[in-house]
Amino acid sequence: MVDRFATRFDGVEAWASLTAEQRNEIGAIALEVVVNWNGMDAYESAAETRPFGAADSLLLDALHASVNEAIPDVIAAEPLPVPSILGQVCRRCGCSDEDACDDGCGWHVPDLCTACAQDDADHG
Repeated sequence: MVDRFATRFDGVEAWASLTAEQRNEIGAIALEVVVNWNGMDAYESAAETRPFGAADSLLLDALHASVNEAIPDVIAAEPLPVPSILGQVCRRCGCSDEDACDDGCGWHVPDLCTACAQDDADHG
């Protein structure tokens, strides 16, 4: 069985491999995304948030396209790498410290949660 969650994506390493033009394009779009999200959070009425909602889709599409163009080998990798910011991920169920199993879990070993380890013991 291939551990589909074993490979990590290191954004710092990937950023360093980009050209200055790619970094400028991606960075500018990312800044606009965050400023736009702040605009979406700042207002309550539909009329006030409308331009921010429209911009959100455009910005995320532009960011997606720019990143895919800049790091095509990562996007085409099998299995796709998990962002390194997530930390540990269970090799069986994909849970993490940010998204634990429904009944709760911890770490049996660095890449196997206690819920999956218990399932292995119960079915072993």
